[in-house]
Amino acid sequence: MDKFYKNIGEKVRKIRKKKNISQEELAWKIGKSPNFIGLIERGKKRPSIETLRKISRVLNVPLKTFFEELQYSLPEEDIFIEKIRFLLKDTSEKDKKVVYQVIKSILKKK
Repeated sequence: MDKFYKNIGEKVRKIRKKKNISQEELAWKIGKSPNFIGLIERGKKRPSIETLRKISRVLNVPLKTFFEELQYSLPEEDIFIEKIRFLLKDTSEKDKKVVYQVIKSILKKK
């Protein structure tokens, strides 16, 4: 998840610099400190959607700009859950119940 916020911060910095707006000016216009903006740009602070909305207004870009082309990868355990879900997608309700019971019994033995 940290890479996700780092990418957002990099976009904020890139757009801010392209528009020739300083961290101080951006901070002042959204009611935050310049340090706060720096933390966002380095991916050390997770901005709220409302903060990103304010930044987008000041930078005159759509909010979605910060999320375009971002890659979010699922944690390893979620990947396996998705793989199981994909395998079960076209199976019958009866088969899904059997798989569930098998998994449940395996996990109880641990």
